[in-house]
Amino acid sequence: PLILALHGGNGDTHSAESFMQCLPLEGLRHMNAIIFAPTGGQWWDELHAERVVEFVRLAKLHWPIDSNKVAVTGYSNGGTGSVFFAKNHPNTFSAAIPMAADYKEADCPEIPTYMIHGSDDEFYSSSALKRIVDGLIAKDCDIQLHLIQGASHGAACQMDLDLRKAGDWLREVVWKE
Repeated sequence: PLILALHGGNGDTHSAESFMQCLPLEGLRHMNAIIFAPTGGQWWDELHAERVVEFVRLAKLHWPIDSNKVAVTGYSNGGTGSVFFAKNHPNTFSAAIPMAADYKEADCPEIPTYMIHGSDDEFYSSSALKRIVDGLIAKDCDIQLHLIQGASHGAACQMDLDLRKAGDWLREVVWKE
């Protein structure tokens, strides 16, 4: 499997490194996957989106990647990027795990999506997100929301166990291992 882990923040090396150390490495270590964490800015802008999609294409071409087991995850800016890829690149990814993401979509994501969000996120309202996700579930969308009680937007490193659960969902439900 291949998991792309998109950092939050503005794309500086420190944001990417601290994100990788506390979330994907800890939360997804048990996945036996290649975890790639590129640096970038706004993941949904044309340049960054093209870079991500091209990387996945090249990884599949040159590495022993199972094309049916490619997921995208991310935190904050990276979580919003994960939402973008779930909506716009369903042929590139098989699932998305956005964390602390800005999500305002009224349409179903194109791939299975497991959202992780803090109940006390001061940037992106958890109650608004819950209303949106509940509406999407009512439309039979393949999406779920895991709210972490008491977690703020800055609680990224406290979400490793929740990301581990999302990894189990990915392996057992989406990829059916």
